[in-house]
Amino acid sequence: MNDRKTLCLIEVEKLLHSNGKSQKNLNNANLTQEQSSVYNRIIDSVWTGAGGFFSLYGYGGTGKTFLWNSLYATIRSKCSIVLNVASSCIAALLLPEGRTAHSTFAIPFLLNEESTFDI
Repeated sequence: MNDRKTLCLIEVEKLLHSNGKSQKNLNNANLTQEQSSVYNRIIDSVWTGAGGFFSLYGYGGTGKTFLWNSLYATIRSKCSIVLNVASSCIAALLLPEGRTAHSTFAIPFLLNEESTFDI
């Protein structure tokens, strides 16, 4: 995301905050109950610094991309860094600044017993 977009998100968050609202509430408003539960668990992990590994799966059209985009917008609006990593190129294309795991972490395509990579 470019600096202008980040600054705009920050200004939007300030305006919302001055009216007693937050980007978090707006993103969460359009989620299903199940999506909202996942959203809250991930956001809580991010804000408390607990960290974690989260994998989201489901059939096409169940709102996975919408949920990830909501998480991305919320976290970026607080000027935090987000790495949108997907297992396939197609999935990565659907995410803001999305990249494949192989590209992001330099995972070799051909693996053997001695293959390593740095994270």
